[in-house]
Amino acid sequence: LYGNEPLKLTIKTKTYGYLGTEFASILEKQNIFPEFADPDFCVFMLSINKKELSKLIKALLKIKKQTPIKKAPPNLTNTKKVLTPREALFSSFETVKIKNASGRILATPSVACPPAVPIIAVGEEIDESAIKAFKYYGIKEVKVIKEG
Repeated sequence: LYGNEPLKLTIKTKTYGYLGTEFASILEKQNIFPEFADPDFCVFMLSINKKELSKLIKALLKIKKQTPIKKAPPNLTNTKKVLTPREALFSSFETVKIKNASGRILATPSVACPPAVPIIAVGEEIDESAIKAFKYYGIKEVKVIKEG
């Protein structure tokens, strides 16, 4: 378990041998749906309903522990600020695939789940370290400032 938010259960799944998305998939097959899952975590908003909580506990206890996954999230370099967030948000933009985003300026926030921390800020240049992070978190496209 990770964190200390009341009524939120955050499971750091790699220490149990699963990606968060794999863990979520196992539970979804039992009609248990997390609020959020990424490669590192699986998050549940808990209700006070004892029946539902009991169902979740039983499902979690059935998941067999595996060898821990040691792969860490990619490291980000210091990104280059090109525009203020305001300038970027009010600029014309286009959607591009992550593989084509290197050197482009991020136009809108790209996070997997609010209130997630953005990989880079709006108005910053997308570099190779940001591209690796976008891919790691399953973000396939981003909105970038139109060129020209």
